[in-house]
Amino acid sequence: MKRNFINKLLASSALVLAGGVVSCNDYLTLYPTDSITKEEFWGSKNDVENVRNAAYYQLTQNTTKILTWGEFRSDNVELNKTDKTEYRYLQDGVLLPDKGMFDWASMYKGINLCNEVLDNGERMVRDKVDPSFNEGDFAPIKSEMIALRALYYFYLVRAYRDVPFVEHSVDTDHDARTSKIPATPAADLMGILIKQVEENLGRASTNYGDIQNNKCRIRQNGMYALLADMYLWRAGLVKNAKVKGFPLKGENGAELTVAQENALSQELLQKSVQYAQYVIDKATEDYQQYLLTSNIKPTDYRANVRYPLYRNSDSKFAISDDAYNMVFGTQFSAESVFELYFDGVNLKNTTISNEFYGDGGGSYSAGTMVAASGLFNVTDKVDVEKGYGKTDLRMVSYGLLEENSKSATTPIIKGAVSLVSNINPLNTREGLVSYNKRNNSAQNAHWPVYRLTDVMTIQAEALARLTSEDFKQYTVMVQSAKGQKSLNKRTAFMLADDIYRRNNPGADTLIEGSENFSLRIRAPKFEDDAIKNVAEGEKAKKFDEAWDARHRDYGNDAVRYVAAERQREFLGEGKRWFDIVRQCEFTYSSKNKTKGGLDWAGLPTAVRARLQSIWSLYNPIFVDELKVNGKNYGGSTGGQLVQNPAWEKYMPKTNNGK
Repeated sequence: MKRNFINKLLASSALVLAGGVVSCNDYLTLYPTDSITKEEFWGSKNDVENVRNAAYYQLTQNTTKILTWGEFRSDNVELNKTDKTEYRYLQDGVLLPDKGMFDWASMYKGINLCNEVLDNGERMVRDKVDPSFNEGDFAPIKSEMIALRALYYFYLVRAYRDVPFVEHSVDTDHDARTSKIPATPAADLMGILIKQVEENLGRASTNYGDIQNNKCRIRQNGMYALLADMYLWRAGLVKNAKVKGFPLKGENGAELTVAQENALSQELLQKSVQYAQYVIDKATEDYQQYLLTSNIKPTDYRANVRYPLYRNSDSKFAISDDAYNMVFGTQFSAESVFELYFDGVNLKNTTISNEFYGDGGGSYSAGTMVAASGLFNVTDKVDVEKGYGKTDLRMVSYGLLEENSKSATTPIIKGAVSLVSNINPLNTREGLVSYNKRNNSAQNAHWPVYRLTDVMTIQAEALARLTSEDFKQYTVMVQSAKGQKSLNKRTAFMLADDIYRRNNPGADTLIEGSENFSLRIRAPKFEDDAIKNVAEGEKAKKFDEAWDARHRDYGNDAVRYVAAERQREFLGEGKRWFDIVRQCEFTYSSKNKTKGGLDWAGLPTAVRARLQSIWSLYNPIFVDELKVNGKNYGGSTGGQLVQNPAWEKYMPKTNNGK
């Protein structure tokens, strides 16, 4: 089954891309298919499926881009190889438009493949080209491709903010060069993408028939995860949009007031919560089925969990990081919602091994980037905000940090090993750490796009923001509904708590009352007993008192708490910088600008000083793109794109000095 899938990916990509490759200077650098006419190629359902597979394959070729854009500017990583000048500039907060890392062409190649399936599949059904391929066959494929296209655009929005929206396939080199498409504002584009995915949710497949396709293709469950994420992001883009310089217009064409923008932001957050809950409920349903089929007794700890996460086995002397093994070692895990497939032979994941570590002679060596030293807190007191802490299994399963290591660097090994065991629960660095390494230096490691902990923290952030001071004046629901504010905050903390406790089992089983742990860990897991005999009208107050007491060492800031947990959980998955950008979109105001939003990020002061505007958070447009579709640059005529103003001063001079 695996080999069949991968062969389809490779074969279909070769076929589609054989149509001729335009130069990197061409608009959007799309791959036309004019060497094979549509009449010759698009003749059967098999052709549709081949190009659909090619669209997924193209995303596997973009993991380095995703990692670079989503991680390398953040406080998660530090540059290890000083000769990598382009990365040094990136880490210093200076983004140069002539660097190939900012070329979005490979993303638009994937978008064009999605558009090819959508356009030609529609035509084939309409013209009855293949009697065995009808509307019923095409509907789930259409839904799938709309969602995959939305994901491509979502990466572009997070990296560039405003980008051109190409909704139909580009078939010829001439079309690619002459299609002068302007950038669509990010908030508007996100609204379009959300609407398109929602309209096709009912046609989406819930089961492709086997575990591989269910995890490596976007089905309905993955679309719900994508929608939860996009709604959260759009809420940030919409909030204070006028103040940020991106005013929104209503259906009547009039600009929205700031109050209207922020009321809309609150509605979008509620939708994010709803879609995330669908994914969590589905995972819980599957977990309950697992308990039944595995004859797990009600007294078993596995039957008494709040969220269906893998649990680590632990004793007084050692812990086996079973969760890491299940999520990253076995692949296609129950926690996986959507992942990109690599087999390490025909399709290799070189991003991890090239950027994070190398495997020379059976030992790890640091790659281009290493884990930031600030993540690894080695003091006696566990600080749940600053880094992993001594009891956190991720200290050793996400980064190669050993007690007696002579190396000053910490290679990120996520995906490199399939099992970490024999860890001292009191201090993971002191324990005897046993690694079961992947074959092919982790080039067979899948790339997680969405997994359960991702969706849980998306919901937690949305809930935390709904209960923040920012939305008090824009909502009646949070203020008046009995216990609603408190319940939202409580749920936000619980979601992140479960992830943290999963990775710090010693906190519950070994030294619950120890002063070595923060107040949050020392406090009881459940506050239900404290309020069970309280009158209904007093429950909201008691909820607040209980959770404020438990989290007072955290400033009662659930947003900050969730952000810190996301930083720990998704190290090396290309999410941290995007999280920082989203935080800045939410917190930006005329008084605050972006500095307040970055207070919690461990970025160097010099880098933070360069983040003076919203635009400085996003990538510059690649120079070669502007040569084709830029306004008044390099002799381009009729172009529509304008360079990101934050990086205009770094544009190279043209021959005519402009």
